[in-house]
This record gives sequence, C-alpha cells and structure tokens, in this order.
Amino acid sequence: MNMWAALYAFHDHDLDVAQDMVRKARQTNTHIAKRHPDVVDAAAIAIPHPKWDERPLLVCVSAGDKSTSGEEIRSLFSETVPSWQVPDLAFVDQLPIGATGKVLKNELRQRFGDFHADNKGTQ
Repeated sequence: MNMWAALYAFHDHDLDVAQDMVRKARQTNTHIAKRHPDVVDAAAIAIPHPKWDERPLLVCVSAGDKSTSGEEIRSLFSETVPSWQVPDLAFVDQLPIGATGKVLKNELRQRFGDFHADNKGTQ
C-alpha cells in the first residue's frame, strides 16, 4: 500500500468516527429532551456560532398549550452532560417532516441559521 492510499484510508476512517460521534450526540440530545413530560418531539441540528464556529441547537415541540421553560429542559442535561455540552434551545409548534417521515433538518437550519445573531446573550 502506498503512502497516499494509507493516508486516504486513515482520513476516511477518521471521518467515519467523527460522523458517528456527531450522530450519537444528536441522538443523546433528543433522547434527554424527550424525557421531559411536556416535550412531544425534538430534533438536534448544528448552527453557525460567532465564537465556536458551530453549536448544537435543540429544537423542541411542546405538548399542547404547555409553556415549557428552557431551564427545565437544561436541568435534565445538567444531570448527564457537562455544562459546555448543553445545547441551545428553541421551541416550535411542529417540526417540518418530509414524505419519508424524517425531520427536514435543512429547513430547520435555514430557519434558525441566524439564531445566535438574534440571541446575543446565548453562550
């Protein structure tokens, strides 16, 4: 195996590992949020951040007319993850769902792309 093939294989493996880590973090974030009784559904996305390049944003759907506070959900995260891993939160009436039943994360990224510009005090 030549050097370039070895580097490509290493890079490919690295990329797979990184993608698996991101996927697992998203699943963990949505799982933790759904433990709250007033959260019906949730989706985790990465959005631009002026200081950290990207930050996770957890988009939650509240049950009915309940007004779920972000602090209640953040407290669930503080039990399991370090404070710097707690995602930022946004609430919507419903998540955009495609024909296959999956959340359309591209639409969420477009909608919340300027989240940190609008919320200057957020991490």
